[in-house]
Amino acid sequence: MCGSSGDGGAAERQAQMKAEQDAAILRVNEIFGKGDGVPQYTTSSGVNQVSDGDRGFYEEPWSTQTLTGYDTTTRDKNAADREALYSTIQGDASARLLDKLNKDRTSTERGSRFQLARQGLSGGSADIDLNTQILDRYNEGALEAGNAALASANQARSADEQTRTNIINNIRNGLAESDAISSAYSALSNNANEARDNAMATDIGSFFTDINNLNQQRQYNAGLQAGRSMYSPGAGVSSGRAYGGSISQ
Repeated sequence: MCGSSGDGGAAERQAQMKAEQDAAILRVNEIFGKGDGVPQYTTSSGVNQVSDGDRGFYEEPWSTQTLTGYDTTTRDKNAADREALYSTIQGDASARLLDKLNKDRTSTERGSRFQLARQGLSGGSADIDLNTQILDRYNEGALEAGNAALASANQARSADEQTRTNIINNIRNGLAESDAISSAYSALSNNANEARDNAMATDIGSFFTDINNLNQQRQYNAGLQAGRSMYSPGAGVSSGRAYGGSISQ
């Protein structure tokens, strides 16, 4: 009969399958920079003298393994590599958003200076108030850019964690270790590419719209006023011809 428990060896097969699954999960966790690391053991061995009744004694070898710790070298390297990637995604997104914000600010400041100069308000309280508004909008935009960039990194981190969980579930459902490892590397690459694409597509809109609209309104009003002044009474343009003679019948 196979198997000491009398179950046809089912218990041994079940234990072997679980050991293989645990080994596969350990490798997947290590790839993602997670888990405890690779367990390290020390082995003790010896020989016992076993009595065989009237026939005397015989020697029975034995060995035991004792867990002494975990090797986290590979896990820690992979974890550091992933965090470096998340930081790069965040940094790239932040740089792109801030570049757009700075260009918008420069354009708004240029238009504002032009309008204030046309109205003779440069250097006055209106100039100071407008610059304060622009700075406030810029600070709001910078904060939003930082939050959006951080969200991009967190989305990448979350995608990796979800992928790791899914692969582990698949291992428990029968996915072989070699297939699990291949899926892990492929998913990490795909997640990274998607995260970069999403980060570069992130937008925070314009924070200077109201100021630019005000500048456009001021420009329109100035043009309208100039047109009215040109055709107003006393502006050098008459609506009829002057006649200095007398009227006779």
